[in-house]
Amino acid sequence: MTASGEKKFVDEGFDLAEEEVLNDNLLRWFGRENFLEGNKGQIRKAIARFIPEFKNKSIKVVTIAGTNGKGETAHGLENLLRQNGLKTALWTSPHILSLRERFLFSGKLLSYKKLESSFTEARKICDDEKWTFSYYEFLFFVFCRLVLESRVDVLILEVGLGGRLDAVNFLEPGLTAVVSISRDHQKILGNKLSHILREKLGITRAGVPLITALELGLFRNQTTSFCEKQGTPSFDLFQKGYLRKEDSYSFRNQAMATILCELLLQGKKTKEELCSKKFREVVSKQKFEALKGRFEKWVFNGRSFCFVGAHNIDGVRKLTQSLEKSSFDDVILSFSKRDKKDILSILEHLVRYPCVYKKLTLTTFDHEKAYGWEKGSTWPKEISLVDDWKDYFDRRLSGESVLITGSYYFIGEVQKYLYSRL
Repeated sequence: MTASGEKKFVDEGFDLAEEEVLNDNLLRWFGRENFLEGNKGQIRKAIARFIPEFKNKSIKVVTIAGTNGKGETAHGLENLLRQNGLKTALWTSPHILSLRERFLFSGKLLSYKKLESSFTEARKICDDEKWTFSYYEFLFFVFCRLVLESRVDVLILEVGLGGRLDAVNFLEPGLTAVVSISRDHQKILGNKLSHILREKLGITRAGVPLITALELGLFRNQTTSFCEKQGTPSFDLFQKGYLRKEDSYSFRNQAMATILCELLLQGKKTKEELCSKKFREVVSKQKFEALKGRFEKWVFNGRSFCFVGAHNIDGVRKLTQSLEKSSFDDVILSFSKRDKKDILSILEHLVRYPCVYKKLTLTTFDHEKAYGWEKGSTWPKEISLVDDWKDYFDRRLSGESVLITGSYYFIGEVQKYLYSRL
């Protein structure tokens, strides 16, 4: 099996058995990842202990929120900072294939031995302190301890869900960003886009710059009002002419990463000085490494697999925009738990792009977060339904080019299955 791109994001050290040991321990301690679990007061106090230590080490903290694009932006920023000679630590979630993806230090994944010992040490501290963390909170606590053990110039934090109550928000950032707003996780963040934006803006601080890429004027107005009341200097890439409505999804994320990098490197530049006629040309020439689950390509048993996470309607719209000149023999998708109306909207959008696929296949997967079909559910007639995707892979998968999309958790399950068959 081979992967395309400048490097394999999951390196040759990936070990399925070692991965299962780590996951089994986490499941035994915390159960599966659930953003509603945990004691916010406890994790807030635990993370607050790191703030003075990070300041003493002069570590700059960047917090990035948004519905779609925050992961690509975070990785792009990390890449640019390394190109400029800085030491980085990057926290992202969820992981796709390996838990180690959440712990990236200057572009490198930790060893299983290091991660396992870090888990053991952190678990003992939690027991001694009688802290009740969730799966996600525990991993972030481990990450913060690892940052203190490493040489780090810039700490980049991708918000897991929302912003205001996410564990990463209990650190004090020196720079913040909101990359996009659309509907997702409504049961937690609310059904109204204005409520979702308000949760994302929870990462801001008085006096700390906020950079946004909000296409709709309504969102920009709400953000401006919020920031003025709080005393937060804000700067929107659409409003200032850095971005245009027709810009691709990836270009927007790369532009945000470029601006954030410039601010971190040139702290004294004014907003006006950052504006440049050559900015778009500079962004277009940036080289970004291939990322897990974001147009990641594998070749397995003569078939070409492309993995693209797209788990809400806005993400799928951006996906079809990016794939208008591509065509796949089979597009296989599955989703995490969400309202059936959201899934129908996604499927109805996909069937309007027959140029992208020869066959559309919808399935489910064995995971606590997976969407389960209801009895008697109906889907667009262009969609083929498959109960057992593994059997489908073994016996009925058609064609040489396959797109795997939908939930990042589903992408992870598919990649693990392919690895198990090596």
